[in-house]
Amino acid sequence: MPQLYFDLPYLKTMAGATVATILITEFLKEFPLLKKLRTKILTFFIAFLIVLTSQVATGDFVLANFFLYVLDALLIAFSAIGGWETLNGGKK
Repeated sequence: MPQLYFDLPYLKTMAGATVATILITEFLKEFPLLKKLRTKILTFFIAFLIVLTSQVATGDFVLANFFLYVLDALLIAFSAIGGWETLNGGKK
């Protein structure tokens, strides 16, 4: 069986979603259409998409929890931003 570094149960964790958010943000932020967006905004949208898609893909999506998904995405986005700044010594 091949080794997967990401799977849905891991992506639904804080650590998994944060790592995925950092990777995807760093990859996408240099695209010409996305360069106009502030990185913090892009990071939030990516975190939100990860939260939503992981909930939908596992069949756990509940519309009543939508506000909680937004809060989760904010927490993940701020963790990703803080983690990236720590790794780069505060350089932007």
